[in-house]
Amino acid sequence: MDIEIQKKLVKQLKLLNFWVSFFGSLFIIGMIITGILLYKVVAVVRHTTSSINNLQTSTTEKLDVKDQVCNGTGAFSEFVKNKTNACD
Repeated sequence: MDIEIQKKLVKQLKLLNFWVSFFGSLFIIGMIITGILLYKVVAVVRHTTSSINNLQTSTTEKLDVKDQVCNGTGAFSEFVKNKTNACD
């Protein structure tokens, strides 16, 4: 009787060991996939942030109308400099 119980227990432990190993492997694979996806998301966010900052800088430079008019050499710039107090 003792041998039969021992065989059943060994069989159950082998089955339990298989399932623990299987789900443990699935968990590790899931964590690796999650890590890779998280890395990709962070890379995209950094690239997008960099692009937005570059766009903001170039927009600020291009839309600085006062600086362009006051330091310009065209007819409009001369008119604004001579006829208004905007460049003072």
